[in-house]
Amino acid sequence: MENKYFTPDIEDLYVGYKLEIKGKHDTNWQPVVLGKDAIWHKFTNLENLGQVMEQLRVPYLTKEQIEGEEWKYLSEGYAEHQAFYKDDFQMSCFYDKHLLKIIKKESSKTIVLYQGSCKCINDFRKIIKLLGI
Repeated sequence: MENKYFTPDIEDLYVGYKLEIKGKHDTNWQPVVLGKDAIWHKFTNLENLGQVMEQLRVPYLTKEQIEGEEWKYLSEGYAEHQAFYKDDFQMSCFYDKHLLKIIKKESSKTIVLYQGSCKCINDFRKIIKLLGI
């Protein structure tokens, strides 16, 4: 993947969202988890919204982040995706397309629980939480 980061949409930000922010007089990016008091004060002036959003970036989802959420690496799968498992669940991650597919095997049938967009660890955690995994 050529670009490792993207700028989040303002409506996607919430308390607990992980991102990186560039300091005012610094070119270094610092990891931040948005909290109650975080950077919300910067959004009060809508004229500055474009400038503030340019100072935010989010890393795309990585294999290491998925493993950090206690998913086990299964295999390379095909060239375009990697496979993981956790308990009775299996997941295919298509990094280049920012897609995720999560299935559960029950007896002789396979149930697709989620198939769709997943750009970053924030999306991943939200999907897993909503699925109750």
